[in-house]
Amino acid sequence: MPARRLILMFSCLLFASLVCAPRALAATPTKAEALKDWTALVALHTQVREPLDKYQTGFLYDKPAEQLAAFAVFEKNDLPKIKAMLASFGAKYGTTPGDIENKIFPIVGRSDLRSAGSTYQELQRGYTGACALRKNMGDKLLQEAGRTLEMMPNYAESTRAERYDEVKTTLALAAQFDPDNATIKAKLAAIDKDKYAAQGKTEQERDARQWPGHFKGFAGPGNVKDLVKASFAFLVNAPDWGASQKNPCEIVAIAIKGNWWAIEKNMLGQVTQWGLPVYVAVASNKGDPKNVTVFELSMCTADGNKAPPFNSVAVGDNFTMRRNNVTGGSGGGGGTTGGMLGSLLWLGLALANIIAGLLAAAPLLAIKAPQLAVVYRKLTPFRNLIGVLTLAIGVLSFLWALLHFSLLSGILPQLSAMAVGLFLGKELLMRKPAMAAASGASAQKVAAAADAAALKAQELLIKYQSKIALLDVYQVPIGIACIVLGVLHLLISGARFF
Repeated sequence: MPARRLILMFSCLLFASLVCAPRALAATPTKAEALKDWTALVALHTQVREPLDKYQTGFLYDKPAEQLAAFAVFEKNDLPKIKAMLASFGAKYGTTPGDIENKIFPIVGRSDLRSAGSTYQELQRGYTGACALRKNMGDKLLQEAGRTLEMMPNYAESTRAERYDEVKTTLALAAQFDPDNATIKAKLAAIDKDKYAAQGKTEQERDARQWPGHFKGFAGPGNVKDLVKASFAFLVNAPDWGASQKNPCEIVAIAIKGNWWAIEKNMLGQVTQWGLPVYVAVASNKGDPKNVTVFELSMCTADGNKAPPFNSVAVGDNFTMRRNNVTGGSGGGGGTTGGMLGSLLWLGLALANIIAGLLAAAPLLAIKAPQLAVVYRKLTPFRNLIGVLTLAIGVLSFLWALLHFSLLSGILPQLSAMAVGLFLGKELLMRKPAMAAASGASAQKVAAAADAAALKAQELLIKYQSKIALLDVYQVPIGIACIVLGVLHLLISGARFF
């Protein structure tokens, strides 16, 4: 038994020596091999140090889309080399600065090469950071998109669609950095739906908003109507507002928002500039004709005066609402479409154009649309009266726009109404008026004045009778144009010229 045990022990020792001998030899590199490994480590570190310094932080602030493309090349070509170097060098000399220095210095001795331990540590730290770059950047961009979405209610309505597009771009970039991030993919897939839902909510809010009208507790000084007119006069001619060459717009309405307030004071506490807070509804000539932007402005005076003229404005918040919801007339805060009279003129102008246009185009439409025969039979007896009323509506609408600083608003249907009104009503207009009979001195004076005015108008029409007669030649085209302009006035009222 003892002999057998000795033989077995000897056999085990022999086997162990045969197996472990190569490892023991490999664990102690020669000086030349160690120097070569050390030199290769320092050379690789020198090669990749600059990009690693950038990538190991986990954030790319400048042009991330371009830097992502550069990182993808580095990730493909250089990271595998770094990984292989760390594995092979660490297996021979250790993975901490202390172990490496204790192992390599006795073999190589002093060297002018950079410290092997610190070089390995920096390379390892940079590699770890670069490997985490995609996840870190994906998380950073996801957070950035989230902050923008949280702030969305604070952005101006006119910029929100653009902000949603920016968020989508940010999320798409985040998905490129970290394509396996489920949260990023879900946010990106839902962003268009969120944008449309937000736009739908915004449209509902715009539908619901009403024109604020004048501040009921206005204490003065100044008459509300006069202050509104002075504000109109300034804004219509201001280079940044009504007279802007770059962004032409129409001042639709103005309402007093509150009482005068002190904008600036001198060192003695004396007010050097007063401000009158107002709401100003502005329609952009390049924007959606259905909407107006309502700005909260302060009309600023000069020389400490608490009265017009105004010399500048201070701009506050703004919101968007439907133009048709701007009501009240110029004195009550409305503009070209405001107030009951403005609404009646708007509707009357459209209907007058359509009805008078049907009568003027009768020679053509009676053939093309015989089903209109019943309509013509009912309207024809009132042809002259309809013409005069249409002319009157066209003239009143034109004067209304002129008085409310919106000369071009509705100009085309106004002109067509006047033209077709002259054509249809010329027989009635040319008829000599009967002198009015009235009792009482004052009544007789009023009647005489009315008769004189009618005669002067008739004389003017007779003077240009030959030119008015030319309308007969263009009867059908005028009628068709009136129908089209009347329908367009109903559909796109608020657009320039309509």
